[in-house]
Amino acid sequence: MSENTFSIDRHQAVLLPPQRPLTVISGESPVWITQTGDPRDYIVRHGESVAFSGTGALIAQALSQDAQFLVRTPTPPLC
Repeated sequence: MSENTFSIDRHQAVLLPPQRPLTVISGESPVWITQTGDPRDYIVRHGESVAFSGTGALIAQALSQDAQFLVRTPTPPLC
Protein backbone atom coordinates (compact mmCIF):
# COMPACT_ATOMS: atom_id res chain seq x y z
CA MET A 1 0.00 0.00 0.00
CA SER A 2 1.29 3.43 -0.92
CA GLU A 3 0.31 6.58 0.99
CA ASN A 4 0.76 10.18 -0.13
CA THR A 5 -0.15 13.29 1.81
CA PHE A 6 -1.55 16.24 -0.14
CA SER A 7 -1.58 19.80 1.21
CA ILE A 8 -3.61 22.31 -0.75
CA ASP A 9 -4.51 25.95 -0.21
CA ARG A 10 -8.06 27.20 0.18
CA HIS A 11 -9.92 26.84 -3.15
CA GLN A 12 -6.88 25.19 -4.81
CA ALA A 13 -7.60 22.04 -6.83
CA VAL A 14 -5.28 19.12 -7.58
CA LEU A 15 -5.42 16.14 -9.90
CA LEU A 16 -5.11 12.90 -7.92
CA PRO A 17 -3.03 9.88 -8.99
CA PRO A 18 -4.56 7.68 -11.72
CA GLN A 19 -4.07 4.37 -9.82
CA ARG A 20 -7.24 2.55 -8.78
CA PRO A 21 -8.53 1.62 -6.38
CA LEU A 22 -7.73 4.81 -4.53
CA THR A 23 -8.89 5.94 -1.08
CA VAL A 24 -9.00 9.56 0.10
CA ILE A 25 -8.86 10.15 3.86
CA SER A 26 -9.60 13.69 5.02
CA GLY A 27 -7.60 15.61 7.57
CA GLU A 28 -9.00 18.46 9.68
CA SER A 29 -10.62 20.39 6.81
CA PRO A 30 -13.18 19.11 4.32
CA VAL A 31 -12.16 18.27 0.76
CA TRP A 32 -14.48 18.27 -2.26
CA ILE A 33 -13.81 15.51 -4.81
CA THR A 34 -15.25 14.95 -8.26
CA GLN A 35 -14.56 12.14 -10.73
CA THR A 36 -14.98 12.41 -14.49
CA GLY A 37 -17.94 10.31 -15.58
CA ASP A 38 -19.46 10.11 -12.07
CA PRO A 39 -22.50 12.39 -11.64
CA ARG A 40 -21.93 12.53 -7.87
CA ASP A 41 -19.55 14.83 -6.03
CA TYR A 42 -18.11 13.97 -2.63
CA ILE A 43 -17.30 16.09 0.40
CA VAL A 44 -14.90 14.20 2.65
CA ARG A 45 -14.95 15.60 6.17
CA HIS A 46 -12.57 15.18 9.12
CA GLY A 47 -11.91 11.49 9.75
CA GLU A 48 -13.98 10.28 6.79
CA SER A 49 -12.73 8.33 3.79
CA VAL A 50 -14.05 7.58 0.32
CA ALA A 51 -12.84 4.82 -2.00
CA PHE A 52 -12.79 5.27 -5.78
CA SER A 53 -12.49 2.51 -8.37
CA GLY A 54 -13.66 4.13 -11.60
CA THR A 55 -11.35 5.12 -14.40
CA GLY A 56 -12.25 8.82 -14.56
CA ALA A 57 -9.85 11.56 -13.50
CA LEU A 58 -10.19 12.57 -9.84
CA ILE A 59 -9.93 16.20 -8.78
CA ALA A 60 -9.79 17.32 -5.15
CA GLN A 61 -10.36 20.88 -3.95
CA ALA A 62 -9.97 22.50 -0.54
CA LEU A 63 -13.19 24.23 0.44
CA SER A 64 -13.26 26.87 3.17
CA GLN A 65 -9.64 26.68 4.31
CA ASP A 66 -6.30 25.03 3.56
CA ALA A 67 -6.59 21.25 3.66
CA GLN A 68 -4.45 18.19 4.11
CA PHE A 69 -5.57 14.70 3.16
CA LEU A 70 -4.11 11.26 2.64
CA VAL A 71 -4.37 9.23 -0.58
CA ARG A 72 -3.87 5.46 -0.41
CA THR A 73 -3.25 3.37 -3.50
CA PRO A 74 -2.31 -0.31 -3.78
CA THR A 75 1.31 -1.19 -4.42
CA PRO A 76 1.64 -2.78 -7.86
CA PRO A 77 2.78 -6.41 -7.82
CA LEU A 78 6.39 -7.13 -8.74
CA CYS A 79 6.66 -9.15 -11.92
